[in-house]
Amino acid sequence: MFEVDNAERSGWSCRPPDMANGTGPQRWWLVNAPVGTRSETRGCAVGAPGNSTHRARPDYNQFHSQHRGFSLMELIVVLAVVTILTSLLMPALNKLRENVHKVVCASNLRQIAVAKSIYAADHYDNLPPSINLSPQAGIWEPQELMVSRTPRSDAPGAWDGFGLLFKQGYCGSFECFYCPSHTGQHPLSRYADRWHSEEEQVIYTNYHYSGDRDWQTGMRRFFVRPSTLVIATDGLRTASDINHQFGVNAAYGDGSVRWRPDMVTILDLLPKQNEAGNTNPVNSEKYNQIWSILEDQR
Repeated sequence: MFEVDNAERSGWSCRPPDMANGTGPQRWWLVNAPVGTRSETRGCAVGAPGNSTHRARPDYNQFHSQHRGFSLMELIVVLAVVTILTSLLMPALNKLRENVHKVVCASNLRQIAVAKSIYAADHYDNLPPSINLSPQAGIWEPQELMVSRTPRSDAPGAWDGFGLLFKQGYCGSFECFYCPSHTGQHPLSRYADRWHSEEEQVIYTNYHYSGDRDWQTGMRRFFVRPSTLVIATDGLRTASDINHQFGVNAAYGDGSVRWRPDMVTILDLLPKQNEAGNTNPVNSEKYNQIWSILEDQR
């Protein structure tokens, strides 16, 4: 009654007799292995048609041998490949991030240029005044035109230059005065609480105001020929105040922002900043040269 397949004598086998010609009974049979051999099951159903059947237990040893974890050597190879790919991609990612920051910086300067044009329209083509360019007060410090609030200002609230644009509502947010690429001594986090404070504390921005007076002659500047009038640039107080690596953004009176690749020349003229954050003394002649470079090379 039991049929034994010669090819499967070493273990369990199951086969429906005469299933090929359709004459045999529609049931499955189990064939026992020879005595003394290891019995294995192949998942055959036992029982006649219509009766409840049972599944034989599968061979878990076979599945366990086919599924294993990574070896130590394979893990080391994978980590090495990931490290190499990361080192190759990092320069490209850094360059992409810097390009994004340059776009944000240009957008900030464009907002400042538009705000100044509106200010000039409301003040008979005058630009926001700055105490740092005040011959009457005996103060001539063009390197301090990054400041937007200073206690020595005689304006209400000690606002000065860029600060007047914010205080009088021409710039809706003080965040537009800070560049995301800035790595110097004047990050946004350092001054964020001071913009809405009643205390007259010093506030620096990341951009350099051109001022309401000519740096060389001291004559008052007006909002004329806006396409050639430099309104603001990256910070020029010290070398660490330049926001970008290979040039500076410059905003013009017509609202345009142009990338100026004058980094090497400007860096040679800017003063250095020591570890205490103090600026080494420098005469205004160097700042006149810097501004001449920005205005002449358009």
